[in-house]
Amino acid sequence: MSDTRIKEPRQILFSAGCSFPLSMALPGDRVKIVAFRAGSSMQERLLGMGINIGDVIRVEQQQRKGPVFISKDGQKYGLGAGIAQKIFTTKG
Repeated sequence: MSDTRIKEPRQILFSAGCSFPLSMALPGDRVKIVAFRAGSSMQERLLGMGINIGDVIRVEQQQRKGPVFISKDGQKYGLGAGIAQKIFTTKG
C-alpha cells in the first residue's frame, strides 16, 4: 500500500537530498551549508563570522520571514531573513 499523504515541499527536499535555503529549515534541524548564492561582500561577511561552506549547523530559532538563529561549535549567530535565503543547505 502506498503512502498517499501529501508532503510539504520541505519534506520532499529533505527526502530527495536537494539543497534548499537555510530559511526553510526548522528549529532543531541540523543542516550542512553547501553554497552561498550572494555577492562577494556577503560571502566575506559570513566567512569573517566563521560560517563556511561545508559547516554543519543547527537551527536554534526561525521566524517566518524573519531572522534565523543558528549555532555552530557552541557559538550562536543571528542571520537576517535575506541572508538566510541566500545560504543553501542540505540535510546534515
